[in-house]
Amino acid sequence: MEADVLMKGKDKDQKRFPGRSRTSEARRAELKRAEEEMRKLSHAVEQSDDSVVITDKDGVIEYDNPAFERRTGYSKKEALGQTPRIVKSGKQGDAFYERLWKTISEGEVFRGILVNKKKTGELYYEEKTITPLKDGRGVITHYVSTGKDITERMRAEEERARLVAILEATTDLVAIANIHGEVVYINSAGWKMLGANEVKDISKMSIAGICPEWARAIVLGEGIPAAIRDGAWSGETAFLDLLGREVPVSQVILAHKTPAGTVEFLSTIARDISYRKAQTADLEYQATHDPLTDLPNRTLFYDRLKYAILAGQREKESFALLLIDLDRFKEINDSLGHHIGDLILREVGSRLRNALRESDTVARIGGDEFALLLPNVDTVGGVLAARKILRAVEAPFAPEKLSLSIHASVGVALFPEHGADAAALLRRADQAMYHAKRTGDGYA
Repeated sequence: MEADVLMKGKDKDQKRFPGRSRTSEARRAELKRAEEEMRKLSHAVEQSDDSVVITDKDGVIEYDNPAFERRTGYSKKEALGQTPRIVKSGKQGDAFYERLWKTISEGEVFRGILVNKKKTGELYYEEKTITPLKDGRGVITHYVSTGKDITERMRAEEERARLVAILEATTDLVAIANIHGEVVYINSAGWKMLGANEVKDISKMSIAGICPEWARAIVLGEGIPAAIRDGAWSGETAFLDLLGREVPVSQVILAHKTPAGTVEFLSTIARDISYRKAQTADLEYQATHDPLTDLPNRTLFYDRLKYAILAGQREKESFALLLIDLDRFKEINDSLGHHIGDLILREVGSRLRNALRESDTVARIGGDEFALLLPNVDTVGGVLAARKILRAVEAPFAPEKLSLSIHASVGVALFPEHGADAAALLRRADQAMYHAKRTGDGYA
């Protein structure tokens, strides 16, 4: 009965005010939707990893979310009523904050990176967006600040910047390459080593591609495989500069691996050893050459003689060994002085060099003694060579406008006829030379 009465009352009201009930229901539904959206927005803000701070138009904090409190260490009670200056680090100057406030006070959105400070004093980085809120008349009433913590990213970038600064400061070439050996970075010292005064295109550059052919074979065949297998490889190779000249280097190749053991990228460090190589070569040259005539000395000649014997035995080929002694050279030294004697010795060395083939060796093995090594020469060839040498040596000399004639004695030994080892060949050539000196025949 009561329900019927209520229904009748409701029907009566609907007849008297037909649109009122529907309007109220729509408003209630709209209000309910708005409340639901506000709840969702509130949950989103409260649960967000980004800090959210709302201030009044003077910058006084009226709201902060839990992310702000976790990030800064300030509780809600400590933050409310304060200004964002509580997290100001002092790492960014007044001009920065003046630009920030000028932007938002003019109704524009500010976006930038702030270096802030926690309650503990620890610094952190935020990617900040500050948006002005306006009323219906366009007057700013509040500011909403959201911040994404980018501390790890910024520290990684700072660490990378420090590493790059170190790499750029080193005097060694440092290059980074992918797992295929294609270069993705090379430092300033590297470009300088390659003959470039500025950074060039590296899109087609590889670790092996900047090497001459012989060094490329080492890098590809030994260096990179060993680095991938063992983590590192080192050795002496060379690079080609932009003019095609070889630059000898002491090189290290490193394979950088993930925790799972997969190679992620390669790097190489190379030091220019041109000066060291030149010094070594100079010392070796001095140790193996006669300083007066610039010819190979006794040590180098004996080494080449041993190699000639091994090659002759292997290839079944003959060669001639000639020993030359200048007759009565001591008298020239005693009568005209060592200065004139040295000039004559240098001239003899030059004449011998000019009289021989590229494949022949001429050496000064004593005071006025010279030795020659002539590959692929038989008995007839040895005799013809001795005659040619005598003609060259005995042509008139004119040191410092003096007119001198020099005579020489030549002893010839043939491999393998006169000996199968160095001692036997030298003994035979020496005996032949002294026989020629005694008989005055010139050669024997």
